[in-house]
Amino acid sequence: MSDTNYSPQRIHALLRLLDAQGGQLSFDSIVTWLKPTMRGVELRGSESEHINIRQLIGAANSLGMIDNPAQNQYRLSGPVPASLEGFADAVHDRLIGLEWDHADSIVLEAYAAMVVLTEAEQNTGWLEVNAKDRAQRINNAVRHGTGDDDGESNKRFNATKSSPWKRWMIFLGLGLPMPKGDLYPLPRPTA
Repeated sequence: MSDTNYSPQRIHALLRLLDAQGGQLSFDSIVTWLKPTMRGVELRGSESEHINIRQLIGAANSLGMIDNPAQNQYRLSGPVPASLEGFADAVHDRLIGLEWDHADSIVLEAYAAMVVLTEAEQNTGWLEVNAKDRAQRINNAVRHGTGDDDGESNKRFNATKSSPWKRWMIFLGLGLPMPKGDLYPLPRPTA
């Protein structure tokens, strides 16, 4: 999920496509399925579409749900949940099983920081600050990166990651969207 830019629904659709096609497809076949051409219509921006599909594949790969056995060949690395709810459960199970030093551990760590900050403030008013300041508060509350640079690229959580991260938290059932565009955390006890 270090590549969280794609919606869970798009990633699940890619996984279901691979599943329906026997578990493995070439990059060109994936493009044909996800961006079919129309007869008589000139394609514009097809290079950017290829980049978008490569990023989608990268997001599915970062979830550990596909692998790349040969150049431009992609296959499922396990069974695909039939429903979005099952997919959410599979992603959640993956996240809670990660080691602390894994790049994707920031996903739930940022969520935990948000819950702690909300509790410390005794309300959600702090979430109404601009996205950059909100992300900075979350980043200050999580473990620091290993680099020496204090720049934006070394931050484990930043405003760029915030919007896709929010979509994933809502998808996982860990929060609700708020009117001003942020996330209202809904931690739930485990059974």
